[in-house]
Amino acid sequence: MARIKSVFLLPWRLTKEGLPLLWNLTKWFLRFCIQAVLLFGIQIILFIFLVDVCTGRYQSAHKIPLPDRAILELSIGNALPEGRTLEERLISLVRGVPLNPLSGEILEALWKAVEDPHIVGIFVSFANSGPTFSQAEELREVFRALRTHNKPIWVHGTHFNTNSYFCASAATRICQSTGGLCAPIGFCFSLPFAKEGLEKLGVEPFVLHRKEYKNYGEMFIDKESSAATKEVYFNLLANLKKQLETALKQDGRITQIEDFIDRAPYAAQEALQMKATDEIRDRKSYRSAFKKSLLQKDSKPKCVSVDRYLEAHRDLNLNRKSSPLVAVIYLRGKITDTGGDLEDDVIDPGMLKTALKEAGEDPTIKGIVLRLNSPGGSLTGSEILSSLIITAREKYKKPIAVSMGGVATSGGYWLAAPADVLVASESTLTGSIGIVMALFSTQELMKKLGIAWEVFSSHRNSDSEMGIRPLSDLAKERYNALIDKGYDLFVAHVSQHRKLSPEQVEAVAKGRVWLGTQAQEHHLVDKIGGLHVAIQEVCALAKVKQDDTVSWRHVTGAETSLLKLTREFLSGRVPFSLVSLLRAGLTAFSRPPTLRAQELLSPP
Repeated sequence: MARIKSVFLLPWRLTKEGLPLLWNLTKWFLRFCIQAVLLFGIQIILFIFLVDVCTGRYQSAHKIPLPDRAILELSIGNALPEGRTLEERLISLVRGVPLNPLSGEILEALWKAVEDPHIVGIFVSFANSGPTFSQAEELREVFRALRTHNKPIWVHGTHFNTNSYFCASAATRICQSTGGLCAPIGFCFSLPFAKEGLEKLGVEPFVLHRKEYKNYGEMFIDKESSAATKEVYFNLLANLKKQLETALKQDGRITQIEDFIDRAPYAAQEALQMKATDEIRDRKSYRSAFKKSLLQKDSKPKCVSVDRYLEAHRDLNLNRKSSPLVAVIYLRGKITDTGGDLEDDVIDPGMLKTALKEAGEDPTIKGIVLRLNSPGGSLTGSEILSSLIITAREKYKKPIAVSMGGVATSGGYWLAAPADVLVASESTLTGSIGIVMALFSTQELMKKLGIAWEVFSSHRNSDSEMGIRPLSDLAKERYNALIDKGYDLFVAHVSQHRKLSPEQVEAVAKGRVWLGTQAQEHHLVDKIGGLHVAIQEVCALAKVKQDDTVSWRHVTGAETSLLKLTREFLSGRVPFSLVSLLRAGLTAFSRPPTLRAQELLSPP
C-alpha cells in the first residue's frame, strides 16, 4: 500500500523539488550568458581602442596651439623610419615609448616650416649612424630652402659619418661634442664569395640569371665578381663620389675636398681647425645659445617637436575643411607572393589594396604617393602589386606617383613602373631589370653526414626543388625557359608602362642597377627629387591650386594590419590573433629600444 502511495506522490514531489532546481539552473545559465556577453563586449571595446591607439586615430581633444615664435626641433638617430610594422606599433604601446616620426613626417614638417612665420629656426641633433644617404639628400634640399627663407639651422652631433655630415654641411652652423669624431670617409661596397666554402661543404649551386648585370648568384658560383659587376660598382662609386664632393664644395666649408675625405676621420678639435665644423660644445648649452640668438625683446622662442608641429597644422586644416590632402603610402621591404606575417618587413598586397581603396574613395584626397623602399623579390608578388596600382588608377581616376627611397630595384621597379610619375633621389638605386634564380643540391653534403635519401617521384622533375640531388638536364632546360620567359615579361612590362620601345628597355636592362640621375637619363624615372617633389608632381596632375595648403596623410602597413587583425578576432580566428599579439608583446620586453631601420645602399 505504501509503495502504491509513493508512486502516486512521485509527480507531486518532482514538481515541488524540480521546479526550484530548474529555476535555479535557468537563472545560473542566464547570468552566465549575460556575463559572457558583457565580458566579450568589454574585450571588443578594449581591442578597438587598441586599434585606434596604434593607428593614431585616437587623439586627445585638448588642442595645444603653436607659440607665436617657435623652434622646430628634431633628433635623428638611425635611418629615418620608412614605414612601420604592426610589431613596431605594439612594441611602442607596450613599452610606453613613443614612435619616432616617419621620414615623410619629418620632411612634411620641415617643408611646412619653410614658409611658416611661426617657425624662426631649426635645431637638429644627430646621433648613432644618422640617416641613409638618400634621406640625407632630401634633408639637404629642405635645409637649403629654409636658409633661402632666412631660417637658421643649427646642427649638433656627437659623431658625423658620411651620410650625416653630407646632410649637416648644408646647415647654418655645425657643433660637435668634445669627444666626437668627424668621419666623412666616403662609400664602400663589399661582396662575399662562397664558392670554395660550398665546395668544402658538398653543396652544389645552380644559378640562372638574366642577364649579365644580374649579379646576385655570383657569390655562389665564382671566386670574384665578373667584369660586368665591377663595371657597375665602379660606376656607382664614381657617381656617388662626384655627388658628395659637389655638395660639399657647394656648401663652401672645405676647400681641398678630396684630400679632406681621404684623410678622414678627424677628432672634434681637428675638424674645428679645418673649419669642417663651427663649434665644440655639449648639446644642452648649444641649444640654449641657439634660443638666445633668436631672442627678440622679451620674446623667447619655444621648441616644438615634429609631432606637435604637425598636429597643430592638422588641427588648423580641419578647421579650414577645404585643405586638399595627398595620401603617402609607405611600401617597405621584400616582395613576396602573399605578403608576410604581421611583424614581417615585407610589402603586403592586402595592405596596399586597402590603402589604395581608402585613398581612392576619400574625396578630400586629390592624389596618392607611394613611398617605395624595396630591393624586389617574387616576380608573381611584383605583378600582383603592380596590378593593384593599375586598377586604382583606372578606378579612382587619381594621379599616383612613386617616390623612390634608397632602393627600388628589380621587383621594386616592376611594382613602380605603372605609376603616373616616378621620382628618384640622385643616389637612389633603381633599375635591375632582370631575373635571377638559385637552387642548391646537398647530395654530397648528405653523404658526408651519413644521411641517405630515398625518393619516390611521380614524374621526372617532381623532386627538382627538394635540393637532394643535382638537377637533371631536363629540369635545367625547363628552368632556363622559365627564366627567359620572366625576363621577356619584365622588359615588355617596362616597355608598356614607360612608353619605351622594347629595344630601348633592353639597352638599359640586362639586370643593371642605375643611380637616380642615370635612370632619368635613360627614361626609367621622370624626376629627380624626394618625397616633396613627388607630392608636387601629384598636385600638378590633380590640378590643385598652387596657393592651396596641401596636407600629407601618412599611411603605413600597421594601420591595415591592425584592421585585419580585428577582423580575424571578430570572425573567430582567435588563436592567430592572440599568438600575434603575445609574440609582439614578448618581443617588446626582449628587444632593445632601437627598432629596426632599413639600411642604405645594400649591394644591388
